Amino acid sequence: DAVKSAADRAAAAKAKAEEKTKAATAKTQEKDPTKSAQGDQDLEAKPSKDAKADNPKTATGTPAASWNWPVTGKVLATFSTNKLSYNQALEDWRAHAGMDISAQVGDIVASACDGTVIAVQENVMLGQTVTIQTADKLKVTYGNLAAQVPVKAGDTVKAGQTIGNVGKTAAGEAHDKAWIHLAVEKDGKAVDPKPYLKAKK
Repeated sequence: DAVKSAADRAAAAKAKAEEKTKAATAKTQEKDPTKSAQGDQDLEAKPSKDAKADNPKTATGTPAASWNWPVTGKVLATFSTNKLSYNQALEDWRAHAGMDISAQVGDIVASACDGTVIAVQENVMLGQTVTIQTADKLKVTYGNLAAQVPVKAGDTVKAGQTIGNVGKTAAGEAHDKAWIHLAVEKDGKAVDPKPYLKAKK
């Protein structure tokens, strides 16, 4: 009768649709076995969202907060390029492209990180300086050192190695205590050294 005929036609249509779906699945898997006919996400293994890196790193590839402090004193002046700070030596307000750390004249200044000495020179503002380049191409400059330093351009240094002593050679800065100036340059631009230094206990 008419009802049975309609049911038969519906069953035939369903069977035909299933055959098309199977054919499409087989064709897609032949082309790319990692994908289903419905366009599911790639089945290649992906890291879990909960997975954590064993050694978090900064954009430069340097482990975050892994550098040693070059001297053990307190921070006298922080990095500030967007906000002007008062400069006692020059008696004006200006940006401070580094950080000043207190010390005693004659104290040993140790390299904060591994690298190669690329310059030892007298700077008009910062006095005697030593600049070290890391494997990640960061340039780390230590200023207000004593005139005589035990390293020269081309030397390879390790973190903690002595690169000079605290001096009184910087004419462009002044503090009530002796200090060293620490500056970091990335891709030709001054960046804050603080995030690279280990947290003090």
